[in-house]
Amino acid sequence: MGHAAVVFFSRDGSTKRAAEVLANRMGATLVELHEAQASNPLILAAPIWAGNGNPAMNGFLDQADLRGKTVHILTVQADPDHGSSKAVLDHYRRRVVEAGGTVGGTRAITGASPGKTAEEPAIRDALEGWEIG
Repeated sequence: MGHAAVVFFSRDGSTKRAAEVLANRMGATLVELHEAQASNPLILAAPIWAGNGNPAMNGFLDQADLRGKTVHILTVQADPDHGSSKAVLDHYRRRVVEAGGTVGGTRAITGASPGKTAEEPAIRDALEGWEIG
């Protein structure tokens, strides 16, 4: 397996903070979505807005060639019940497979209310135990 990258998009900062925590924990490269590189594995971190996947992540997946890549998917949303997480994760899972990748795992965590950024200790707790190999 090559060098891991955590690829993310964030508007208000919660998803970026989660991506930073993961990258630091794994010794991975942190990459904003528009700068995604050919790393393996990839960790895609995206916010859920109004119960839907993010247009920036969908745009990335429209053009991504993920053949031979293991992809882990992280969603961050304000809803503590994660009401739409399963549907969004399933959507991203299908998109990764369509692009030739293999999904290694998924995780849904709670961020903060729109316009706010989640605190790092809360993000660390939410990511605790998520094993990315």
